[in-house]
Amino acid sequence: MPGNSNCAVREGSVVESDNVQKYYDNTDTDEFYSRIWGGEDLHLAFYDKPLEEQDIRETSTRAVHWLSRLLFNKGALQPGFLGIDLGAGYGGSARYLSSTYGVQIDCVNISEWQNRRNTEITEAAGLSEFVKVYLGSFTDLPCESNRYDFAWCEEALIHSPDKLKVFQEAHRVLKSGGLFLLTDPLQKEISHEELVPILERAHLVDMGSRDRYRKYASNCGFELLEEIDCPQALIDTYGRVKMELEKQGKQLAKEGLCSIAFQEKMKAGLQRWVDAGQQGKLTWTVFLFQKK
Repeated sequence: MPGNSNCAVREGSVVESDNVQKYYDNTDTDEFYSRIWGGEDLHLAFYDKPLEEQDIRETSTRAVHWLSRLLFNKGALQPGFLGIDLGAGYGGSARYLSSTYGVQIDCVNISEWQNRRNTEITEAAGLSEFVKVYLGSFTDLPCESNRYDFAWCEEALIHSPDKLKVFQEAHRVLKSGGLFLLTDPLQKEISHEELVPILERAHLVDMGSRDRYRKYASNCGFELLEEIDCPQALIDTYGRVKMELEKQGKQLAKEGLCSIAFQEKMKAGLQRWVDAGQQGKLTWTVFLFQKK
């Protein structure tokens, strides 16, 4: 059984953006992700049936299973190996990796609310020895260099205003030959004017692209092993989440959660993502890099 890691919060590590914390650390947003998006995996997924027939949490979990096989097939998920989840959210991916493969995961996340929920769920699952939760920024990881066998970053990089720095930090903390699994919504052929209202939904500063991420990875010393483009996953996920919000919205408002104003803004934002995906202006891409 793996021992504790040497990951500890450093002074000044939580620096990337007050907007990210303000977005996630409030009741409306927290209840939206926990009640509507499933409360464990706040990620995109593959929908192979009519959207209304599929449960968001179960579908999101299946996506984590599929992604984990990319690492497993490269030998990165051996019992006792140590990984880091960059922007871990509620920790669903970390718990799955730990419980399934016997690896230890350090979850680094800037949201105090999400970290609290992650810790609670992890303790209830009896996985506290394997999954550690740290408040910190993935642009200044509170961890020593050359420590981790793999890094995992699932739809979190989009929140960083300094995406190159995240690649640099991931490279720094990985061992030689370590793997970096990255998934993110990305822009394609879209104007700045069209992108601005899309970014507003989650208080985003900008959005990456496939070319940009390949360039960052190469400049940092990563080799690209796999790249899988999945535009339909973006369209279906945001469409299904919007559908669920419309279904549960009245009850949430009745309970004093997720105000009507918040819901209307969120639904409009989700629809913009769906529309842009259908128009070929946004996509979702999976990358697997290896530290040279």
